[in-house]
Amino acid sequence: MDPADAYVRLYDALNLTAGSDLDDWDQEPGVDEIALRVCAEILDDPDGQLRDKWVESGLAPRPELLGVLLGLDLVMEAVHPNTDFLDGRSLDYLRTRLEMFGRLNSDETYGALLFRHRHGAGRPFHVPQKLDDLLSLIRIPASSNIHVDVLREADDLPDPGLHPEDDPSVMTSPRIELAQLPFLAEANDLIWEARSLRKRNYYTVQPDSSRMKAHISAALAALDDSGASLAFLPEASLDDDILTAWRDALRTRPDPTAGPTWLMVGTGPVLAHGTRSSRDRRPNRAVLLNRRGDPLLIQDKQRGFTLTPKQQNDYGLRIGEPPPVMRGEYHVQATGLSLIESRYGRFGIHICEDVGWHEMRGAVIAAGVTHLLVPVLAAPIADQGWQEQAAMDLVKEAGTDVAVSNGLAIARTTYEHEPATTLLLIKVPPDHTDDRYLSRDEMVSGHRSPLDAGAEARADALAPRRTTW
Repeated sequence: MDPADAYVRLYDALNLTAGSDLDDWDQEPGVDEIALRVCAEILDDPDGQLRDKWVESGLAPRPELLGVLLGLDLVMEAVHPNTDFLDGRSLDYLRTRLEMFGRLNSDETYGALLFRHRHGAGRPFHVPQKLDDLLSLIRIPASSNIHVDVLREADDLPDPGLHPEDDPSVMTSPRIELAQLPFLAEANDLIWEARSLRKRNYYTVQPDSSRMKAHISAALAALDDSGASLAFLPEASLDDDILTAWRDALRTRPDPTAGPTWLMVGTGPVLAHGTRSSRDRRPNRAVLLNRRGDPLLIQDKQRGFTLTPKQQNDYGLRIGEPPPVMRGEYHVQATGLSLIESRYGRFGIHICEDVGWHEMRGAVIAAGVTHLLVPVLAAPIADQGWQEQAAMDLVKEAGTDVAVSNGLAIARTTYEHEPATTLLLIKVPPDHTDDRYLSRDEMVSGHRSPLDAGAEARADALAPRRTTW
């Protein structure tokens, strides 16, 4: 029996068992003995298979089945890309499957089985509360609509020379040199339009291509000079023309190896790299490029943002005929989460409103996402604001590091009395272990313009906010 498929079946059989029962079972002497026997037999099998005898008596939850599952969990250590166990050569087919299809299990079982990059969250952990707390792998059900692509080494971030698995007590991944670029400088960088159907009022927003394309060369030069390996822009800073200009600029740089390895060049009504709507709705699509200008990760916005009349007045927006009315975002809504697997962890994107919804954050937790990029189009990021509160839930529950990127299109026109925070990091601090609770000050940091107060808006928008993520 394929050990990864057996893992999925056993996980599904035990998943609804109370954590207290699993805790009791895990401490029975026979469970550890079964786990060690299962692990040894699979590693000794020339085909790397699990003997049918271990599940012949059915999948009713019981301590013996937990022992088999724990044994399968031990076996998978020989498959992990960061290990090179000579005893695990018979399992190389599982590594190949992971590289090709982004999962360890075969088509015989639904959903996906993936490695967990972090074994804890940003809070103390001592007693298992559910099945996942006993395991080092993640089971993603098919109903979650989560897709993972494993990156080729040539597309990955630079090798940090160490791996988070080296010390299981440390919950953080290797640090990433990050640069955030506001890019959007003022209100005229955006085009807002009203849409009205029979029952509802909507809006669309997109960058002014003719204005923004002219700044891509300067933006790329500034990011190259920043020394960052990952750069990202805010929501509403991209469309098809701007995306083409970014790709052309990357392909014609004198030194293609200089500067960021990954660039998340914003979000907007991009029709490339995705399906088209049967109506005139367009996606709000984020695009992450490699240094050659090739897309590595495409993610569409899943939840639209509703603009209230008060917000339209506060932001100085004139959408449609006055007086302002409640307007929903007119776009094609995505129904799934796309992720990329890197040597640094598992990366995903939530566009603005998405990170504010529990059900959306639930998918991030279920998939074991270690790094989440959140481009937004918003008023200046406030202390203890909605982005921070939503991200702190992810840090505390799943150990997910979150980076929020905002532009200056609203901040510079509406809140000129103080410099705006455009980059917000909410993360597990370096070398944190799971023996204490984290404070807000340990998790949250805001980053403003590196320029002097009173800097011209365009210069400010093209000045990278540089930090370590």
